[in-house]
Amino acid sequence: MAYIASELAYSPGYFGDLIHKATGGTAIGYIHNYVINQAKSLLMSGYNVNETSRLLGFEYPHHFTRLFKRINGVTPIEFLKK
Repeated sequence: MAYIASELAYSPGYFGDLIHKATGGTAIGYIHNYVINQAKSLLMSGYNVNETSRLLGFEYPHHFTRLFKRINGVTPIEFLKK
């Protein structure tokens, strides 16, 4: 979140306040949802879990899988089987 705020020339606190006012949620929640939506698109385009996690900047695929499951209730593999 600090990186995105700095790229926009905002303080992290101000950026968080803007996101909260616009969405009613937290900035990190908004970022996580954005990343997971990008992940869904990549997975449905034929990328595997390892490729998707790498493209989205995750150092370890299991961190990506854990976030994906927390947001969607299913793992990326289970998502692809649906």
